[in-house]
Formats: sequence, C-alpha cells, structure tokens
Amino acid sequence: IASAVAIDLFRFSRLMIRGGAEARWNDLASGENSGKDGAGGEPTVIYDVYGRVVATLSSQSVRLRDVAAPAWQAIVATEDHRFFRHRGVDVNGLGRAVASMGRLGGGSTITQQLIKNMVLSNDRTVTRKLAEILLSLELEKRLSKEQTLEAYVNNVYWGHGAFGIAAASAAYFGKTPAQLDVGEASLLAALLPCPEALSPYANPSGALRARKTALAQMARHGYLTDDEAKEWGDAPLPRTLELRAPTELQKSTGLEGIDDFADVYATRGRGLGRAGAMGAGPSDDSLINRGKSAPYRAPFFVSEALSELADLLEGREDVLAGGGLKVHTTLDLDLQEKAEQLVLEDGLTTIRGRDKGEAALVALDPANGGVRVLIGSRDYGASAHNRAVRARRCVGSAFRSFVYLAALQSGAVTPSTLLIDEAHAFEVDPPGDDDSRDELYDDDSHPGRRTTYTPPANGDGRGHRGVVNVRECLVDSLNVPTVKVAQVVGVEAVAATARACGIESPMPTTLGLSMSLGAPGADVTPCELASAYATIAARGMHSAPHLISEVRDAAGKLVYRRKGVTRAAAGKDATGKLGGLLRDALVSNGFVTDTTGAPNLAGLAGTSDGATDAWFAGYAPGLACVVWCGRDD
Repeated sequence: IASAVAIDLFRFSRLMIRGGAEARWNDLASGENSGKDGAGGEPTVIYDVYGRVVATLSSQSVRLRDVAAPAWQAIVATEDHRFFRHRGVDVNGLGRAVASMGRLGGGSTITQQLIKNMVLSNDRTVTRKLAEILLSLELEKRLSKEQTLEAYVNNVYWGHGAFGIAAASAAYFGKTPAQLDVGEASLLAALLPCPEALSPYANPSGALRARKTALAQMARHGYLTDDEAKEWGDAPLPRTLELRAPTELQKSTGLEGIDDFADVYATRGRGLGRAGAMGAGPSDDSLINRGKSAPYRAPFFVSEALSELADLLEGREDVLAGGGLKVHTTLDLDLQEKAEQLVLEDGLTTIRGRDKGEAALVALDPANGGVRVLIGSRDYGASAHNRAVRARRCVGSAFRSFVYLAALQSGAVTPSTLLIDEAHAFEVDPPGDDDSRDELYDDDSHPGRRTTYTPPANGDGRGHRGVVNVRECLVDSLNVPTVKVAQVVGVEAVAATARACGIESPMPTTLGLSMSLGAPGADVTPCELASAYATIAARGMHSAPHLISEVRDAAGKLVYRRKGVTRAAAGKDATGKLGGLLRDALVSNGFVTDTTGAPNLAGLAGTSDGATDAWFAGYAPGLACVVWCGRDD
C-alpha cells in the first residue's frame, strides 16, 4: 500500500509541476479568477479546415453583485447548501458520500469543485483528493465566501461551450446574469451535473425535470416558499428556448414524438428511447420532447470537438476556461451543412408508408484521418444523441470487405479465384477455448465436439449461383462463398484485419464464422467503419480519426498541434485489389453508372437481419464516407 501511495504521489506531483498547477493556484488564491467590472475575456473561436468561423464561445466574467440573487442561491442550494457554514470542506457531506459509496453524491463542496477545475485535474486518485481537500481549506483562509462563489460562477461549465455564467446567460436566454429570473436561474443550476446531456436544446423534458428538482432544493433550504417553487416548476421553458412545433410532414411520418433522453436525469447517462416507431403518434408531451434548433452551426461536430478539446487540455483547465482560444478543426463547413440538409430531407420521406427512422453520417480524409463531416441524427433539435460516435450497430454486408482483405493479404485468393455458391452447413467448434470444450465433451453423452453453422440465404432471392469468382462473391454479396473464404483465412485473421484498419469495438471470435457476414455481436459505430474504409482508400495506411488540428491561445501562442501518425495496416497490393472489387460493386448494384466517374468511386452497402440497420460505406478521392440509417429500438 505504501509503495502504491508513493508512486501515486510521485505521478501526481510530476503532473502538477509540468501542468503549471502552482501558477494556477497563485492566480486563483490572489482573486484574479473572480469577476471583473465591465470586462470580459476574449471568446473562444472554432474554425473549420478553411478558416471559416463555425462557433464563437464567450468567456466573459462578472462580479457576484452583478449576478441575480436567485442564480447564486440556486447554485448553493443544489451544489453545496452548507457553503456559508463550512470552511472549504463539508465533513458531513464527505462522510455521507463515503458511507453511500458515492450514491448520494461525491461530497465535494463548491470550493473543492473550484480547486479541482481550476488548479488540479480530474484524476480519481487518493493523492488528488487529498490535495483538493488541503487546498480548499487553504483557499478559504485567503478568499471570502463571496470571492470563492464569484470565481466558481465565472469558471464553471454550462454546456455548449459556455464557460461562466455570463456566457451561459447569453447562450440560453439572451440576457445578462443580472437579468435572470428564478426559472432561468434554477435551470442553469440544474444543468451543472451534466450540462450537455441536460441541455434544454437537446433534452427539454430532462431539463424541465432537473429544474423542478433544483426549485425543490431552493425551497428546502429557504430561498423560496413551497408555493413559489411549485409555480416556477409548473412553468414552461423560457421563451428563448421555445420549442418548434412539428411540421405537417413530420407529423405524417411520426418524427414529432422523439425523446432520446427520457431517463437521463435519473441515471446521469444517455438512455436511448424509441425513435421512428411505426404508427406512433405524438405523445402528450411531444412538444416538450422536441428540442430547439442547435445553439451553433455543425452542432454534432462542435460538441465532439469541445469534448476532444477538453481531453487535449486535461490538467490545463485554466487555459480552457480562460477563453480566447483559436481552435482550428478538420471540419468542412460547406460539406457538413449540405450533408445535414440531405440527411434531414431524406428523413422526411417514407418507405411503404413508414418513416425511415434515424441516421448518422461520417466523412473523413483518408490521408490524415481528419473528420470532415459528423452528423449524429436526422435533426439535432429532435435528437442530440450522437449515433455517429456512440451507437454500435450491426454492420451486415459492409463487414465483408475485411474478410476479402484478409484473404487477399494472405494470398489465399485473388479476384479471379473460383468458389462454389451452394447450400452448405459448416462444421465449427462451439464457443470457448479448447480446454472448456474438452470439459464439456469429455464423456460418451456427446457424439462429437463440433456443431454446424448454416449461412442465411442470399439477399437477392435468386438462390445459389454455383461456380463464381471472388469478384462476383463480393459484388453480389454471396453468403456461402464469403463464409468459405473466412474459414480458409480464419476468423481471428479477419478480426485482426478489421482492428488494424480502425475498428475499435470488440470483435468476439466466439461468434465464429457468422462474424464474416457482419452478424449481431460484431457491432461497430459509423465513425469506426468510416475510419476502416478510409484505410482501404489510403491503400492500407491508417490514420486515427480526429477533429482538432491546432489550438492557439489569445496571444497567438501555440497550445496544441496535432502530430499526424500514420501506420501500415494492410498491404498496398491487397487494398488496391479490394478497391477494384468495391468499384465493381457500386456499378453492378446501380449506385453509379459508367459515365459518372465510377473508376474513382468505391463502396459497399450492408443491411442487418430484418433491415433494422442499413449501411453504405465507401470512398472517393480524398474522402471516405459511411452512412447509417435505422431504428434505435
């Protein structure tokens, strides 16, 4: 134990020294991170790959006296109701947190949160927690309660790039902090535990529930009467967050009743609800469940870029909160907004009287992994859940590329190799390692240790084709020959090829040969599949997907620059041959004609059983793209 503590202390100390913790502490303890009369920090600006402004995020700071009383009262009531009585650390709250193993909250006071965010890091270590407690006790000796609370409201994160109460008030309500009413103040306080997930733009119903809880806390601790809390709790969201009524076309397709965050406040996580259910009419609170338009352009990309920025600057939160950053990203804004429009318009049409459900789209540059387009739903206002990076789905036939790439790489096949498409049951080992199988089948009650796998029928309904070559197998998505190829090269080799190309989700080899057809269990995100197809487009060279290329501070000093790392994931010859097969697949399946530039386009479609998930994965010169359409349930 002593050794572990010593190692932890050493690592923590080195991180704090290198990360400038001493300078941040001196700055905070001097009161320089409190508000300023009539002054504000420079906004952080996010640029696309061509230097066009995508979002401007304010970082203005204010004096506590210029913040409406209900705002700081709501924060104290919800975050640290004993704030004016303890000396930086609430022993009662800390004991309650330890006794409940964190179920009743983390026990951190406003002072401790300020220390963690402005001086230390988010590491979950004993050393960091001890430093947090000691520094909190010391800070209480140096700053008044008003100065501490002032620093807190000016540096805490309220979602959508808004650091500080001035930025949050402007972003959500178009007001200054002094103009906030009780409903607006309680809503801001309610967002603090998870501001992105509870955003009234993305999750209005969750935001309303969280606000009602915050109002109840204000009444409990004497800042409101019970009647006042109930009156404000029953009020709708402020007019600045007024929700759009669904269009007639949206009503006809059932897209007006989507709520992706039904239980987010209770679970502190993103719970997926039903989307695009057949025959589903609007629920009683369908207007509550619809969000407003996004708070900035390219909302899915910007949200992910802010998350990536926070990761890049971990341990340097003062740089992030101070604002004035110039964040250069990989986004192509024109391409992004054209894709957003196409995805939205496609979702407002039906197939046989049924809506098309949700969608996600990712496009990136195969040469360096820069994400050019990122879309996580049909409409950010209706669903802010980012399916492009967070939803693992059954990939179907789009996975076959990795089967044939593994085979081409090993020399097991060429595009002209002949195979037989026939009814066939494959003998396979049962799931588990050899020892477990020996234990299961070591008596006479089992006549053999092998079972069989029968691939599903070909999707074209034409039955088996007989003698075919590898080109026909991939182009026409023939199941039995594909499984034969996987059996020859081995499921482990197929999984390894997929991982090398960029698939990070688990590829359980216990699925056996069914993995070769993209069976359920070998599920991936659209971003992963786009990364993998980008590797094929780059002739076997893999670059990890990323959204930020460079960050500079307000003075123009370089804070971060991405150092591109490209590695060989597959052979140039094998990926070149696979690219030829994928080009033939586009032409043969009617995606393009010979006159539309087919020599430069390649790709493959895929569907899961029951057509719950539909995919297209492909690439053109300089761009790899994956589109997913389907249903969350």
